[in-house]
Amino acid sequence: MLLHPFPKVRHVMRRFTEIARLIGVKIRITAAETLWVLTKEDGLKRQDWSLPSKILKPIVDELKGTIVAVIQQ
Repeated sequence: MLLHPFPKVRHVMRRFTEIARLIGVKIRITAAETLWVLTKEDGLKRQDWSLPSKILKPIVDELKGTIVAVIQQ
Protein backbone atom coordinates (compact mmCIF):
# COMPACT_ATOMS: atom_id res chain seq x y z
CA MET A 1 0.00 0.00 0.00
CA LEU A 2 2.93 2.35 0.57
CA LEU A 3 3.60 2.22 -3.18
CA HIS A 4 -0.03 2.71 -4.17
CA PRO A 5 -0.41 4.95 -7.26
CA PHE A 6 -2.87 7.27 -5.52
CA PRO A 7 -1.18 9.76 -3.13
CA LYS A 8 -4.12 9.85 -0.73
CA VAL A 9 -3.87 6.11 -0.09
CA ARG A 10 -0.11 6.39 0.45
CA HIS A 11 -0.68 9.24 2.91
CA VAL A 12 -3.29 7.27 4.89
CA MET A 13 -1.04 4.20 5.05
CA ARG A 14 1.94 6.31 6.16
CA ARG A 15 -0.15 7.84 8.97
CA PHE A 16 -1.40 4.38 9.97
CA THR A 17 2.20 3.15 10.19
CA GLU A 18 3.17 6.13 12.36
CA ILE A 19 0.20 5.61 14.68
CA ALA A 20 0.94 1.88 15.02
CA ARG A 21 4.56 2.69 15.95
CA LEU A 22 3.43 5.21 18.58
CA ILE A 23 1.02 2.71 20.08
CA GLY A 24 3.83 0.15 20.29
CA VAL A 25 6.05 2.68 22.07
CA LYS A 26 3.27 3.55 24.53
CA ILE A 27 2.73 -0.15 25.30
CA ARG A 28 6.47 -0.63 25.98
CA ILE A 29 6.56 2.41 28.28
CA THR A 30 3.47 1.23 30.16
CA ALA A 31 4.92 -2.28 30.56
CA ALA A 32 8.21 -0.86 31.88
CA GLU A 33 6.37 1.39 34.35
CA THR A 34 4.25 -1.52 35.57
CA LEU A 35 7.30 -3.74 36.04
CA TRP A 36 9.04 -0.94 37.94
CA VAL A 37 6.09 -0.59 40.32
CA LEU A 38 6.17 -4.34 40.96
CA THR A 39 9.94 -4.80 41.24
CA LYS A 40 11.49 -1.37 41.96
CA GLU A 41 14.31 -2.41 39.57
CA ASP A 42 16.22 0.82 38.81
CA GLY A 43 17.36 -0.48 35.44
CA LEU A 44 13.81 -0.07 34.17
CA LYS A 45 13.81 3.66 34.93
CA ARG A 46 17.14 4.39 33.23
CA GLN A 47 16.10 3.30 29.74
CA ASP A 48 14.56 5.24 26.90
CA TRP A 49 11.69 2.89 26.05
CA SER A 50 10.83 4.84 22.91
CA LEU A 51 13.92 3.43 21.17
CA PRO A 52 13.38 0.74 18.51
CA SER A 53 12.91 -2.83 19.74
CA LYS A 54 16.11 -3.87 17.98
CA ILE A 55 18.15 -1.59 20.26
CA LEU A 56 16.17 -2.48 23.40
CA LYS A 57 16.48 -6.28 23.03
CA PRO A 58 19.92 -6.61 24.71
CA ILE A 59 18.79 -4.31 27.53
CA VAL A 60 15.61 -6.35 28.06
CA ASP A 61 17.58 -9.60 28.03
CA GLU A 62 19.90 -8.19 30.69
CA LEU A 63 17.03 -7.01 32.89
CA LYS A 64 15.01 -10.21 32.45
CA GLY A 65 17.05 -12.29 34.87
CA THR A 66 16.96 -9.65 37.57
CA ILE A 67 13.23 -9.07 37.23
CA VAL A 68 12.39 -12.78 37.29
CA ALA A 69 14.48 -13.21 40.46
CA VAL A 70 12.72 -10.31 42.17
CA ILE A 71 9.24 -11.54 41.20
CA GLN A 72 9.94 -15.09 42.40
CA GLN A 73 10.89 -13.93 45.90
